[in-house]
Amino acid sequence: MTNDRSDLRLTFAQGEPLTLSAHRLRAACKCAHCTRARIDNTFPATFEFLSITDVVPQGHFGINIAFSDGHARGIYPWSYLRAIAAA
Repeated sequence: MTNDRSDLRLTFAQGEPLTLSAHRLRAACKCAHCTRARIDNTFPATFEFLSITDVVPQGHFGINIAFSDGHARGIYPWSYLRAIAAA
């Protein structure tokens, strides 16, 4: 994470660096809660002033990211983080 926790910085074994903003990560969450909110058209259009509060490894699969808005449900597989960065 950056010092202000607004971005997540990752470097993969192949040396590939990624920097993803908290806003972008939160908007890309695919947990059941966020998926339902998108279906119901209640998912926020923006996440201003959002920061990352915690990052927890999920085995070799990926990471769980907690955000300052209290959301901590999403698991981000490594391949999904690469896809978010490439989009």
